[in-house]
Amino acid sequence: MYGTKQKFLKNKKAQGHIEMILSFVIFIGFILAIFFLFVPAKHTPIDYAIFDKVQMKILENLSFQYQTASLILNSNFADSCFAVEDPFNISSNVLVQDLNGDIKKVKKDGGKIYIAHTSNNRYYKLYFSDNFNSPRLSSEECLNLEKANYSFGVLSSEQRVLYENLEILNKTYLTDYPKLKQLIGFGNDFDFIIIDKNRNILFNESLSLHKLKKANVLSREFPLAIIDKNASKRDLLFILEVW
Repeated sequence: MYGTKQKFLKNKKAQGHIEMILSFVIFIGFILAIFFLFVPAKHTPIDYAIFDKVQMKILENLSFQYQTASLILNSNFADSCFAVEDPFNISSNVLVQDLNGDIKKVKKDGGKIYIAHTSNNRYYKLYFSDNFNSPRLSSEECLNLEKANYSFGVLSSEQRVLYENLEILNKTYLTDYPKLKQLIGFGNDFDFIIIDKNRNILFNESLSLHKLKKANVLSREFPLAIIDKNASKRDLLFILEVW
């Protein structure tokens, strides 16, 4: 009987240990449940500081700087082209538009700029950058204008987004998205839509790449001052989503 009693006490003591362990496990489970319920999971949230960085990097890769100057002739003439001294000596390509925005043939040679001329045109605008297309004037004889017969405006620098860079961005997004993210230096995901001022969609193919997005998606719409390789300007809107 003494052995039975001793065995009973041992079983009771073991049962007490099991109950203590179970109580401890339940307590820890309760604490963990409270922790996960009231404390958000550790992650790096998207904020507008990160958003600003993405926007800035994208604009840096889309934009370029160019120089412009106006040229005014003091009188008109019938010759089909004319030559003026080049006061800027800029090595890059030059594109010339007349007052109507038509592109004129042009060449630079021997410190002079040769420009195709149409009667009644006295105002020209010059754009300097290798990003511009420029039809070349043939080596025909042009009227050499004296400095007193024309005047240049002040050379100024401008920065705009090149439209053709938007096409490259869109293509790279679809064909090599990881490389694009690496180029921008951004670890999170993003997509974009480009629309005109009438809200007609120009580019939205990036939306097809990401079927699922996180709940925390930041979106922003900002204007783009655009110029293309023919120096045609327009205003577009860039809609950027980051998550």
